[in-house]
Amino acid sequence: MPQLKKINLLFLFAVIALFFSISSCEESLAKEKSLETVGSVQFDIDSIRKRGSLILLTENSASTYYLYKNHIRGFDFEMVRLFAKSIGVKLEVKLLDDVDKMFDMLNKGEGDIIATNLTVTPARKQIVSFTTPVYQTRQVLAQHKIFAHPDSATILVRLH
Repeated sequence: MPQLKKINLLFLFAVIALFFSISSCEESLAKEKSLETVGSVQFDIDSIRKRGSLILLTENSASTYYLYKNHIRGFDFEMVRLFAKSIGVKLEVKLLDDVDKMFDMLNKGEGDIIATNLTVTPARKQIVSFTTPVYQTRQVLAQHKIFAHPDSATILVRLH
């Protein structure tokens, strides 16, 4: 019987975790629906060249921008760095941890390009232009395996 109580507790914790995950997603969707267009700034490649720098808005992550042995790395950073070099300007990087702030800064003219892991959504398409995706990923939920014993699936079925 103690084994059954342990499984009931694990099941309860899994349900609570799922609830918080779903509510977090709902909050994120509600926040996205409230994205407002702050009036975009018009600029082109010539104005970037005239300024002498390309302003990158990004985040610190393994695929975008990170420091490794005193060297800046990241696929997105390298791509934008090479683009800046090809148009003859310096690259200025602004690290942010809020995607909505990146959109605001871009539309206020405080940045020229966002290079980070973004989900293309209808709401975001209304306030910015997206390129063809360079790489695509999908969101997954990873967690510890709760039931390792083959008989535990049978016990779980009996709980319902």
